[in-house]
Amino acid sequence: MSELVEPGSVASVTIVPRGKSLGYMRKSPGNDKYLYTREELEKQIMIALAGAVAEELKYENRSTGAKGDFASAWDTAKEIIASGLSSLGVINMEDVPDKLVYDESKRIVRELEDKTRDILNANKDLLYIMAERTREEEFFTRERFIDFISGKKA
Repeated sequence: MSELVEPGSVASVTIVPRGKSLGYMRKSPGNDKYLYTREELEKQIMIALAGAVAEELKYENRSTGAKGDFASAWDTAKEIIASGLSSLGVINMEDVPDKLVYDESKRIVRELEDKTRDILNANKDLLYIMAERTREEEFFTRERFIDFISGKKA
């Protein structure tokens, strides 16, 4: 998902466990950013949701593996709201009822989950092949990852 919504963003991919993570995608180092547009924040949410959505597409079920990714997606949705970038407009989070923030966060995350599912469904063949190859090789450098997704399977 990261490479699809932010070309050039994947540095490596692995299924080798580290710490509490059972695998991860490391993003390419970019310029330090302190300001984000809504579109950039939405992409971060989609990337966070992609593992669970891919799991659902491949296995017709989800596991607890994406718990941390879900927390990240919700935190980013709240950042969208607090920054005045949601349908609520410019607000003071302290003055907005928790239920309203929850409902708006839920709407944002659900909308982006649907968009993530659509993108992954459109790339399902690549997703399945990538899952199989990652299981076989366990680790991809950026170069190997790009060769593979561009059709150079050597």
